[in-house]
Amino acid sequence: MSINYQVVFQQVRELIEAQKAKIEDLAERRTVARMLFDQFVSGGDQLEGKIEKARSVDAGLRCAMPTADRLDIHLPPPTLIEKTILIASDGSQIMPDRHQPVYYGLINTGAIVLKMNTGEAPEVVTESRLLSEEELVSKTGNPISDTMLGLMRDTEERTTMLKLVQKASQGKDQVITLTDGPIELWGRREGDEAMLFEENLKKYLSALSQIQELGSITAGYIDRPGANPVCRMLEIAMAGEDELAAIKQFRPLDGISDRWLFGNPASLVLLPGERSAVFALKSRSEADYQGIFALHFFYINVSKDLNDPQIARIDIPRWVAEDDGNVGQLHACIIEQCGLLGSKPFPYIIHRAHEIAVVTYEEKKQIDALFQIESLSQGHDAGASSNKQTPKDGVGRTKFKK
Repeated sequence: MSINYQVVFQQVRELIEAQKAKIEDLAERRTVARMLFDQFVSGGDQLEGKIEKARSVDAGLRCAMPTADRLDIHLPPPTLIEKTILIASDGSQIMPDRHQPVYYGLINTGAIVLKMNTGEAPEVVTESRLLSEEELVSKTGNPISDTMLGLMRDTEERTTMLKLVQKASQGKDQVITLTDGPIELWGRREGDEAMLFEENLKKYLSALSQIQELGSITAGYIDRPGANPVCRMLEIAMAGEDELAAIKQFRPLDGISDRWLFGNPASLVLLPGERSAVFALKSRSEADYQGIFALHFFYINVSKDLNDPQIARIDIPRWVAEDDGNVGQLHACIIEQCGLLGSKPFPYIIHRAHEIAVVTYEEKKQIDALFQIESLSQGHDAGASSNKQTPKDGVGRTKFKK
């Protein structure tokens, strides 16, 4: 037995007891949050002015900005256009490992194209890109981080999607594209990975720009969002001059997520199938996403059960956000897709894209074997796993890390 359960059980008991006081405190702050939401429901120029003032104090401030007359807008989905082509892409990767004979990485992108209401079988696409050792180090020769490899994967997802949009846009059908997660890229903006980040950001925005030019609707789907940009906006709304001057430390709603705010069963803002108003996202990365790329989002209740709300966040660029028809079609598409997975609503097409993209441990072993075979055929030995790795490469593993 590798775990001392007697000690762990005592620690679990202590942690649960410590949570009691936090839960009581959280309940009080939730009451305040809902009162503030009702109080500032009309938004207005005054709120926008306070947000800009807070951002001048804290350049890294991340919060929502209203784009509609009211914060409590809740809209049902419209009818989905019959001729709609739905495209989703997702990615998986093999992380480089210095304990393996060959230092390499791999990005595997899976995509699916569904021509709705046609009866045609979906088109399935897989693109695999092997990364050499030279591609896996920064300009200073240090190994790139897992985050940066994830950034490269996100870029590959978008470029693969662009190819499919170009093909699908040859007709007159409405094209909607979905990816899993935010449309905002994450990565280091300083140090030896800064240049690699900029290179991938440029490719990513180029693909987005071409998708926009082709008239496609694009969005990122965030399941069970834990962020709080709307709650942070409410904190700013209630802040006085002194609090605005120290906005980083002013967190009266700390611990409250937007998912709770819009999906609290006791005071439900979004009924099943409904979406919220569209908000602009103010953040440090705003400088990277200007014009048509400016980041926006809305919340949506993808549940069918009034007593079990399921709130998701939908990230969209400005060119989608400013067209009510585009937002409506995206809304209708997501509700239709989430309804296909029953009591655990999630867009079916994103789920399928993930299944296509995922790299299994057995597939990783086969790639390792290909390196060994090809090395021997060319007259040299690829080497062996490290002493540390060898006993780990036994049975029991089925999937490789995404």
